[in-house]
Formats: sequence, structure tokens, C-alpha cells
Amino acid sequence: MSDKIVNTFQARRQLTEDMNALSATQSEAEVLSRVRAIAQNYEPLLILSTLSKYLDNSSSQLRGGLGRLATLLPYDETVTVLRKEAANRGNPTQTRITAAMILERFLEAEIAPGLMSDLKDPETVVMQSLQEALAESHENHYILLEYVRQMRQENEQVALQVMELLGRLNEADRPELLRLIAYDGRDGVALAALERLGAIRQGEAAQAAARSLYTLQHNLKPELAQVAERTLRKLRFLGVHFQPAPLEGWRGLITPSTLDGTQDLWFLRRGVNASQNVLLGLRINARGGLLDTFGSEAIESQYLPAQRSVGEMVSIALTNGTPTVFLEVPLGYAGWRLKQAVAAHWRQSKPRPLPEEYTFYNPYVAGAESAELPGELAELLASGPTLWQKNNSQLEEIAATLLRHPAMAGWFFQNSRMLAAAARLSAKDEPAFRSTLTALKQEFLTAQVEQALGLETQAGLLAQAGWLAIAGHPQHAQHAVLLAEGFKQMAAANHPLVEMMLEIGLLLLMKRRASGQG
Repeated sequence: MSDKIVNTFQARRQLTEDMNALSATQSEAEVLSRVRAIAQNYEPLLILSTLSKYLDNSSSQLRGGLGRLATLLPYDETVTVLRKEAANRGNPTQTRITAAMILERFLEAEIAPGLMSDLKDPETVVMQSLQEALAESHENHYILLEYVRQMRQENEQVALQVMELLGRLNEADRPELLRLIAYDGRDGVALAALERLGAIRQGEAAQAAARSLYTLQHNLKPELAQVAERTLRKLRFLGVHFQPAPLEGWRGLITPSTLDGTQDLWFLRRGVNASQNVLLGLRINARGGLLDTFGSEAIESQYLPAQRSVGEMVSIALTNGTPTVFLEVPLGYAGWRLKQAVAAHWRQSKPRPLPEEYTFYNPYVAGAESAELPGELAELLASGPTLWQKNNSQLEEIAATLLRHPAMAGWFFQNSRMLAAAARLSAKDEPAFRSTLTALKQEFLTAQVEQALGLETQAGLLAQAGWLAIAGHPQHAQHAVLLAEGFKQMAAANHPLVEMMLEIGLLLLMKRRASGQG
């Protein structure tokens, strides 16, 4: 037997093991990590031939992994193979449906109308897929999110059919799936899920339905949140009572704010053993809401950040290996920031769907959304008008003081025009530097940019004020509140903080050029 045959056999066997492992993944990040490794480690044609053999697999998680893997393979060859599998009437129904799903959802390839027209009894196919997903979810509940992801690619009638069929199954299996379906962007689907949750009125399933409605009333867009609240109230009238348990053992961590008001907010729980450890990581923006989320369960304790006292900092190496400073904050403050982020999310003129992993993991922090801002922080953030009356004449000095704080290290502006200006400026020519800075400011601050900048910077400063206060820097926190108030009282073009941030950005570019890095 030649070495080539042996090597191919070994590669195929290892690839089979790697493909099987997709069904055991428990987060979106883990799925993506595994499919990228497969795409990097094996020849595309070998992957494609092996992928075809998994199309009839009943695991929703594995089918989702196959779709993501398909996007990393040569497009034309992959589409050709999948169209052939979808059209082959000798294939099992599941094979054909999975091939069509990958073509439409992941590869955005067109499917001829008659390609699947011969499939019979679609209700049986949907029921079989639903039962398989529910059975798998008893071992790995992340399966349900993957199932719902795939369902959202189908038309509204399919989603309604899934809920109709779900009503024929064990009541205990309904609440969690209905909760996830309620985040569907189609109002008709979401309302049907809420209605069905309200129809579960007996035993432990009713408690689970009430818990789902509680989390939904705090996270859905306002119109649907009101429906969830009313539905929960009806359950209470019928004797189904739910009160979120105290968040014992949970902690809150948050990074300093960026210039535009973006922060990483983490909720962590360390249980009595690793199986109870949970991490929910959110990227929030003071005006934009929830930008991204990841979640992990059953984390080994050594991978959780060390416990700190409130107000102490901890350095955490994120995925790119760069250490990031987080601050240990009161859980009430973390919950309040989450509540503010969700509210800001739905205030957008065209709100994005909530991050999927947030919708999956947010029951862990049920109750955090109802947290109130601690009194002293509430007073600080509301003190802008008073601070303005007392100190507005010192605005330039206060801006300079705040910008020297380490938490403000990233607060500066840079763009391509500044890069070009830095290339021709001399550090010794102060008049030319000032003249260039004035010109850059005029170019940068168009009317549209000035308005958006003022709102973003104000929100970022208030977010930073909370961080600084908890970190034990009350004077700097007051400075941030005062400077935020300044954006209410004057145009951004006249605010000393804006020109200082432009100046810092230009000086850094000049310094980089002088050191030979630019």
C-alpha cells in the first residue's frame, strides 16, 4: 500500500472524527473555531466529499456546522455538489433538505422551484426534525439555538407550523424553544410564540413559561415586551407565580469606555464546581445598544478571571492576546448598564436583532435588568448642570486633566488627512502645527459629524464617569460628567476636549513618523 493511500486514509479518518465533533459544540465561537480548523487542515475536495455523507445527520448543531464549513470551500464546486444532492430523489429526505438549506442560507445560491417539489408529507419531515432537536437538547441545550437559526431562514408559515407541532409534544419541552422563537424578527411569529407561552398553565412547565416571559419582557422591542408583560400578568391571575432568584455568586466586570461609548461588560458566576461556572460577555455601546455577545458554560475555574474587590482592576488577555483592563463593579451597576444597553438598542431608528447568543444566555441574568443605579452614582451622573454652573470657566484645564488619566488612553482622533498632515509637519514649527490643527478641525467637523460627535462623546463621557467613580477616582469622574454637560451647553466645535483629542492624534502620528514607524 503506497504512502499516498495510507496518508489519504488517515486524513479521511481524522476528518471524520473532526466532523463528528461538530455535533458536540456548545457555542457559536466553538463551531466557528472547529470549522476553520477543518478548512485549514484538509484538502477542499476531501472535505466536500466527506461533507456530503453528513447531510442526512439528525443533529441540528452538526448541520449548522456543515453550512458554515461550506462557506469556506470553493464556491462553484460546493454549489454543484449540493444541488446534485438536493435534486437526487434517491437520497433520504433529510439529505435533500439539508443540502437545500445550506445552498439557500449559507451560500445564497438559487434553487430551482421544482428541485424539491416531489418531497411528500412535509409535516412529517418538520416533526421529525423538531423531535430530534428536542431530544438532542436534553444533552446539549445549545442545539435549540441552532434549530431556531435554521428555522428563521424558512418562511413564516414554517415557523407557525413548528409551533403547532410543538403543541403536540411534551409541555416541558415547549417553553425554552418558544422563548427563542419569540426573538424572531417577524412580528407574527414572535406574537404566536408569546401566545403559546401564555397557554402553558400547569406544573413546572408553567413556571418555565413564566420565567421565559419574564426575560422576554425585559429584552424584546417595546411593543412585544408589553405583550410579554401582559401575558405574564395573565398567568399570575391564573396562579402561576414567578420571581427571579437572587443572582448569588455572580460578579460584574467592565472595561473603560472608548471615545464612542463602547465597553465590554461581563457577567460571571463561579459555582461549587466547574459545571456551574458561566460567563456571559457583552459588547455594549451607550447609544447603540448591544453590539456583540458570547457565552460559555461549564468553564474550568482556572480560566475565569480572578475575584477582585469592587473597584479593583483585573487584566484579561482576550482572543488577540492583548491584555485588557476590566474593573470589578457592583452587580447592581452591571445590571443597570445592561438595562440601559437594551433600551438604547431598541431606540435605534432601524434596530438590529439582538445578538443571538445574548438571546440564548440571558435567562442566566434574569433579574439583573431590573437593577437600579446605586444612589451615589445616580447623583454623580445627574450632577452635570450643577458642575457646569460652578466650573465651566475651567473647562480647558479640566479636559487636559481628564485626558491624562490612563483610562483615557484611546481618546483621540486620527484619519487619513491627519496622516498626510503629519508627514509634512515639523515638531519644531509651532505656528505651522497650530495652523494645520485648525484646518483639520474645520474639515473634520462638518455639521453632520459635529452633531453625531457631540452625542457620542457625551454618552462616552458619562459611561467613563461611572467607571472612574467605581475605580476610586471621584475627581476625574466629576470631570467626565462636567465635560459631558459641556456638549449640551455648546457646539462640539467649540468644546476644548474635541480640539485636544485632535491634537493628541496628530502628535501621535508625528511621533510615529519620527520613530520610523509611519
